[in-house]
Amino acid sequence: MTMLIDPIWPWSYLPPFLASAPADVVAAVVLSGLMALILPILWQMRPGGSRSRQLMRGGGALLATALGWVAIHTWGLASAPAGRLHGLAMAALVVLPAALLGITVSTYLAAPVVRRRCTGVLLSLRLLAFLLVVLAIVRPSLASAERNPLHSLLLLLCDHSASMTIQDESGHQSRWELLLQALRESAPELERLSEDQQLEARFYKFAGEVVEFHPDAPGAADGPRTDIGAALRTLYEQRQGPQPRYLLLLSDGADNGNAHAPAVPEAARWRTLPCPLHVFACGNPTTADRQNDVAISSLVTEPTLAPSKSKLTVKVGIDAPGFENSTVRVRLFLDNEEVLARDEVLRSTNGNMVKLECTAPAKPGEVKLRVQVDDPKHRDEAPQGDLFPLNNTSETYITVTKEGVHVLLVDKQRAMEPQFICDALTKDPRIRVTPVWLRGGQTIDANSGDLFHFDKQPYDVVILGDVTAAQMRAVHPQALEAIEHLVSRGAGLLMLGGYFSFGNSDWQGTPLEKMLPVDLATSRGQIEENRKMLPTPIGLSSFGYFLRLGDGAKPEKAWEALPELEGLSRLRKATKGIETVLAESNRGEPVLIAQNYGAGRVLAFAGDTTYRWVINPQMQQMHGRFWRQMVLWLAKQENTEGSVWVKPDARRLPVHSELGFSVGVRSRNGSDLKEGSCTVEVTGPDGIKTSVPTARTATEERGVFVKTDVPGEYLLTVRGQAHDPSSGEVVAGEAAAHFIVYDEDLERTRRAADHDFLKKLAAAGGGDFHRIEELPAFLRRMQTEGLSRNKPKMVLRPDWRTRGPSSFLMIFFVLFVATLSSEWLLRRRWGMV
Repeated sequence: MTMLIDPIWPWSYLPPFLASAPADVVAAVVLSGLMALILPILWQMRPGGSRSRQLMRGGGALLATALGWVAIHTWGLASAPAGRLHGLAMAALVVLPAALLGITVSTYLAAPVVRRRCTGVLLSLRLLAFLLVVLAIVRPSLASAERNPLHSLLLLLCDHSASMTIQDESGHQSRWELLLQALRESAPELERLSEDQQLEARFYKFAGEVVEFHPDAPGAADGPRTDIGAALRTLYEQRQGPQPRYLLLLSDGADNGNAHAPAVPEAARWRTLPCPLHVFACGNPTTADRQNDVAISSLVTEPTLAPSKSKLTVKVGIDAPGFENSTVRVRLFLDNEEVLARDEVLRSTNGNMVKLECTAPAKPGEVKLRVQVDDPKHRDEAPQGDLFPLNNTSETYITVTKEGVHVLLVDKQRAMEPQFICDALTKDPRIRVTPVWLRGGQTIDANSGDLFHFDKQPYDVVILGDVTAAQMRAVHPQALEAIEHLVSRGAGLLMLGGYFSFGNSDWQGTPLEKMLPVDLATSRGQIEENRKMLPTPIGLSSFGYFLRLGDGAKPEKAWEALPELEGLSRLRKATKGIETVLAESNRGEPVLIAQNYGAGRVLAFAGDTTYRWVINPQMQQMHGRFWRQMVLWLAKQENTEGSVWVKPDARRLPVHSELGFSVGVRSRNGSDLKEGSCTVEVTGPDGIKTSVPTARTATEERGVFVKTDVPGEYLLTVRGQAHDPSSGEVVAGEAAAHFIVYDEDLERTRRAADHDFLKKLAAAGGGDFHRIEELPAFLRRMQTEGLSRNKPKMVLRPDWRTRGPSSFLMIFFVLFVATLSSEWLLRRRWGMV
């Protein structure tokens, strides 16, 4: 406990002046104060004779000499608050109160001798009041430190992931052993910081989870993941109690955390507390990564929703450190049945991409897909010398849909119409389009002729654009016969209008002439004027499935809103008696004619400028609906029931990742019903079921599943229902999708320390980068920095500056008023006013 004074202005300048002034100046100020006190008293006592005058002159001279001495020896203080007269001003703060006290005493000394007792009482009261004023000016207090001095923390965050067991420090010491050695050597410094700077040290370790520990019982470095960002976020959100002052991160920097808690922004959050992040690095940045290892690093399937019997593409990424330019056998399995095996040369250390293609199964549903990398000479064995054979296999799931439609589109190389048709059809995951572009008598792709081997390439619909029969035969001599055979067995055929379509070219006498619902001899020429396409009454009543472009009560209104087509091919209906005109122009010319051929369906469409309909999002939706419904009708899939669907963003993801997914209810015509409702449930590998909420975005219903902490197979189940305005029915059902969560062994595959990353963290966190051996020296420097924020808070008794209620100040004020009042009342009573 120490005595402190806190004078009011202007006496607040006096203590620093006396502390810095020479001793003779201080003595002169004290002498001048004493003379100012004594001289009024001597004057009142009036000692007789010349001696009295000499004494007064001597005292006055002594006072003037003392003040002159102060003025002369403080004349050089030009920068002081009172300038060169600062010394005299400070002396005046002593002389004036002393003179006032002396005058007060001399006044009472002048009282008659018979009243000396009364005078003594009054003088005592006046001196007590003067003392109270001096106390109020000087404001003395007794100061003591607060009882609980630990107001701040020193946090030490230690990495105990499996990569810390790598022995790349001097003397074949592991990173974890070096970290513990640094903590032991720093123990004395941490104890001094606690005693001298009131800085309490707390130890945490992280490797996926953040837990507090004691250096005497640290445990083993066996954590599965170096997630620095998640550790910084967890520690930031869990802070409570004393304020953290410093955060020390001890790690090798081999961060492999997920993107949901990026480390650099998390480090910057600590800087704003403020709590600087200092980094202490261990490990060798030049330590080699995996050696002699073949590992599947990525597995992607296209499409994720594969129509049955459609083309399925599997892209496999393979890392091969130590196996550069080696040959391996890549095998593809669908539901544990091998469908493809191929030898591949792994030319690079990392990022070898292998593309596998096969046909999706005919049976719809969930299919488990597995890729396996084996030795080319030994089946089901890892390549010789592979140190980690467990990462040679990778699994995922695909969904095979039952309404798969494969479309062959043949047209000349041109813009607009064929491109818009492809775009409209491919937006439906059930439809797969294979375009063949012809130029003269050749295809753009020399291998396109193989696409007309329909025994190998089964198509559900064939669309012929503005091409000739000769061009088709040039690509494949039996192309037209193959199409006729395909349609007779149940496929669909559509011929578009154009300058070389129908009777405008050489289609007469070909197998297609008897298939088309038009008379090629009279279906010649072009209608150059613009025409609006309108469905016929029989078209809407009998073929409403693909002629209905809106869900209202009057479907013809949607057609009237569409822009006109830019010209038409002139069509004349054949006279076989099986043709039906489904649409006409606004002047009565046939635009769309249908007929059956064998087991298949055939359409003749006079237009080839439906791209003109796409003028806004609503018209674009109507354009796409027209083409998709027409293709599904040709493929005889218009009567498929509506269904509930689910589409995960991924089928394979690492632990602690988030899985986004889309859900919905689809009508019979393939359009999504936006007013439906869906409930989603995820069943984990441990059997625990979790409900997942969904929300409507601008285009679809979305949800996110975040509890992927356990590796294994998960099942995403969706139940939904919606009203289908096109059929008036309620579509309800259930859909499910599997996905796999795997636990990456990133700690073993990434062996090199990353000191550059740690330097970025230190810069973002407002701290410095150090080697871990420098930890004790760093803590010693902290002791000399004078952590002003961590000094103990002083408690003042009394506290003159308090702004709240104070019993002391109230008593002090009452005492001062009572003293002056008592002195005044006694003077009146005794007749001394």
